[in-house]
Amino acid sequence: MSSFHNDINELSLLMELRLAFGPGTRLWAHRSREDLCYDWLHFKERRADACFREFALGLYIHEKEQAFHCASLSAIRRRVGAILKAYRVKKRHRIVPAIAGPPQSNGGPGPQHHRGRQALSLGEPPVAQALFPDAK
Repeated sequence: MSSFHNDINELSLLMELRLAFGPGTRLWAHRSREDLCYDWLHFKERRADACFREFALGLYIHEKEQAFHCASLSAIRRRVGAILKAYRVKKRHRIVPAIAGPPQSNGGPGPQHHRGRQALSLGEPPVAQALFPDAK
């Protein structure tokens, strides 16, 4: 049985991502379709758990570092989000492990349970450095 992630047409998704950035952006001007495909392959090679969402985030961060217009960045972000949603690329939620405190005394209160939402980490640092190591 294959997962949905394996059923995604990677080439189609990559071309849609490139279109989301559109003409006038650094990605459009300096990265050909073939370059973008090779970037994805190198990204997958370096990370066993590579996903398109993290790859797209890296592309966006790299574009954001070079962009001049904030309005165009928000439009790019909306278009990239819409594409990821259309292809059903899911978010990854990483749960932060609880930090062990000092041991409780025998007469003290029992362990405290916090109800509600679990704390989520932001994950690893931005993947722009992993995608574009020679950017800086």
